[in-house]
Amino acid sequence: MPLFLFSLRAPVGQMTVKEQHLEGELRYVNSRIITNSEEIAFYEGTEREKLTLMDTFRRLVGHLDMHVHILSKSLNALHIWYTQQKS
Repeated sequence: MPLFLFSLRAPVGQMTVKEQHLEGELRYVNSRIITNSEEIAFYEGTEREKLTLMDTFRRLVGHLDMHVHILSKSLNALHIWYTQQKS
């Protein structure tokens, strides 16, 4: 059991680092839009900024979806192992 949990720690740590990076990108894009909103509106750049924001958001959501899928599979395997140990 401890070995199993130890083997999960490294991938989960790497996924957390990636998640933090993607969240930082999203905050940066949002901040940039807020700071430059007048120029974006004046130069009619709303569509381009919307595409940039949505792309950044999609990458974050995709990563989180993968993160949840991997963790649920790991927890399922842990549950199966635990129930077999009790038998």
